[in-house]
Amino acid sequence: MPKSALLGWLRSYLFGWNLGYAVIAVVFWVGLSPALASFETLSALPVLAILARNTLLVLLFYGIYHLRLYTQQAQDKRFKYHPEWPSNDSGVFLLRNQTADNMIWTFASAVPIRTLYEVMTLWAMANDVISTLSWQSNPVAILLIMFFIPLFREVHFYLTHRFCTGDPCTDGSTACTIKIATLALGPASRCIL
Repeated sequence: MPKSALLGWLRSYLFGWNLGYAVIAVVFWVGLSPALASFETLSALPVLAILARNTLLVLLFYGIYHLRLYTQQAQDKRFKYHPEWPSNDSGVFLLRNQTADNMIWTFASAVPIRTLYEVMTLWAMANDVISTLSWQSNPVAILLIMFFIPLFREVHFYLTHRFCTGDPCTDGSTACTIKIATLALGPASRCIL
């Protein structure tokens, strides 16, 4: 690979969408998360704060994507994994509507499960069950982890998508693909499948 191509890829990798996602993550961690000390003992208030924050994030983030890509069809069918638009009349989906099905599964399962996972992780961090890194003591390690998160996300999505569209789910059930992807990817799968 020529050096200029590698530098171009690195520039787009660091300063494209990934930078925006990193900024959102830092803003949510610093500005919209309860203090780590509040998770030393589990109580309802910090858990509900995390649940509300995650609900807001999903509603805004995926709502904007859905509005732009599906309602306004801003990219038409370019970059779609599936050539059809979400179904508004199919017995495969709850209420016969794919968007309603996606929202129900996202807010009834994905957001609470994600919140539970986050609360358990924060409790473990607050009680020194798992170790943490700080910018002060490990800036290089944190930067390396942040650098590889998008790569991990893409590989995880690709492998999960291949699993969901491969032999395990080829019984003709679109619902199977969507439900398994939801469990594996969380609400992000809704925008893509």
